[in-house]
Amino acid sequence: MNKPRYFKESLARLKPYEPHLVPYNIKLDANENPYPFPGSLLDEIFTKIGSKDFPLYPDPLSSRLRKKLAEKLGVLPENIVLGNGSDELILCLYLAFGGQGRTALGFSPSFVMFWHHAFVTQTEFREVPYRDDFSFDLKKALKTIEEQKPHLVFLANPNNPTGSLVDLKTIEKLLAFDHLLIVDEAYVEFSGVSAVELLKEYPNLVILRTFSKARALAGLRLGYLIANKEVIKEIIKVKNPYNVNIFSQIAGEVVLDNEEVFKEEIKEIIAEREKLFQQLIALGVRPVKSHANFILVEFGERAKTIHQELINQGILVRYLGGVLANYLRITVGTPEENRQLLKILEENL
Repeated sequence: MNKPRYFKESLARLKPYEPHLVPYNIKLDANENPYPFPGSLLDEIFTKIGSKDFPLYPDPLSSRLRKKLAEKLGVLPENIVLGNGSDELILCLYLAFGGQGRTALGFSPSFVMFWHHAFVTQTEFREVPYRDDFSFDLKKALKTIEEQKPHLVFLANPNNPTGSLVDLKTIEKLLAFDHLLIVDEAYVEFSGVSAVELLKEYPNLVILRTFSKARALAGLRLGYLIANKEVIKEIIKVKNPYNVNIFSQIAGEVVLDNEEVFKEEIKEIIAEREKLFQQLIALGVRPVKSHANFILVEFGERAKTIHQELINQGILVRYLGGVLANYLRITVGTPEENRQLLKILEENL
């Protein structure tokens, strides 16, 4: 039976992003911060938000938060735009610079939203595969860019789901073309490598950041984009005017004012990542070296079976399928969460 004419044929083969929620005791599937949000900061947020804030529309540019971010990053407020998570800002980039007759380029495997929003906006999306060891193939990337001449190039750094990292010299080589290079630095706090300094020299560089990972605000959906003023103006044209609610804006300000709290957590997560990496090797599986807060692990043909057994035991990790059908992506948890994970893995390997 044919669908009514108001349905779009272009969306017919697009599957909605619908997480399959199952009961769990330990959640290691979404690269979230495993530690509870500090109670003292929560109290501060509630103290700063007032009853008069709720009836009014929020600041459409999140001006106070924008200014705080600019000061920390060494840029101007006009170089920043806030979003309802960086996912929204990826869509805004496509709305402003993509669409029919335009091409975007990504690297595979990588963050699914690069492809998803290309599909939604009818932007042609091309991919360059990472090497078999998940290292970046610069030669192939440059050749494809020269041939395809994309308008947008998306690079997650560190990459999700592999945790791999490219250096700034590689990023500069990718900037030597007439396209926007979007470097997604969602996990920058765990890698220590950022392209922010390159913004002064390259007007075609865009950097995405988020409060969801290291800063433990995934539930509030808060991200930001850093770019030259002309790019920011185009993003503001297409974004929803009141896209970041007042609660998220104030929470972001409080978090920025108390970054020392999160710096200690980041150190702990990195230490646990390195410890977990060695423990996984000792179990006889093959983890991929990671610069993020997760580890991609090769389990061979048993990956899906082990994934299901972990679910049965109340532990969620990510099964990705496709070219990564033999892998599971495991978020670095607390020491106790990692201990329980390793115990179940040992029993099933």
